Amino acid sequence: MPKTIPVMLAVVLCAFVCEASARFVSTDPAPPDPKDSQTLNRYHYAAGNPYRYTDPNGREIRVSNPADRSRIEKMVNALAVGMYRFNQSGQLQQVQSNGDTSRFSSYYAGRLNQAIASDKTINIAIGSTYTDVHTGQSLTVNGGLTQALSGPGLSDQNVVVTGQSYTGDIQTSTGAPLTETPPDILMHELVGHAIPGAVGSDTGNAVGNENKVRIELPDADLRKMDDSHVE
Repeated sequence: MPKTIPVMLAVVLCAFVCEASARFVSTDPAPPDPKDSQTLNRYHYAAGNPYRYTDPNGREIRVSNPADRSRIEKMVNALAVGMYRFNQSGQLQQVQSNGDTSRFSSYYAGRLNQAIASDKTINIAIGSTYTDVHTGQSLTVNGGLTQALSGPGLSDQNVVVTGQSYTGDIQTSTGAPLTETPPDILMHELVGHAIPGAVGSDTGNAVGNENKVRIELPDADLRKMDDSHVE
């Protein structure tokens, strides 16, 4: 019997689906329709999906607003050993691993790399306010703020920093006022809160984690410990 065009399409799709099934080891969730050529696309199941720009397996630190990429890169590279850049998708990547360990922090770079390699996503934004994802409440950001997106346990994280220096009631280990610069604040939010929440705890104290970076930086004062300032 001669094969009609729909039958030929079905034969082609069968071979195509077999290849995809071998890759994904699962049944195609969107059965093909020989009358609709769009269903020949292996990504047809995503058509109309309301969840956009969602990383399928985490493994990234990303910036929410493309306009903030350069500023955040500078904040990270001001303290971490090596060189970090955001790719075109807004994902932070270590593009150079070697650097001057007498001027920059290996601990910071190591924790960043752990976060990048983990199965969780850390979203970074610059702003003066933040909307709580659980309550919808608008919060004022004083220096920086981190929120776990689910829990308990490890989860994706949102980080917001103002991009401005902050003193508040922060002190050095000797009791002198301590002004935290934008790179300091982002570092604190990442190693003190977001990375422990996404990857796993370190010292259990956010200031303790921050001081592990500060002790590797020349002329940097240690921050006064606060037992209540947990990760």
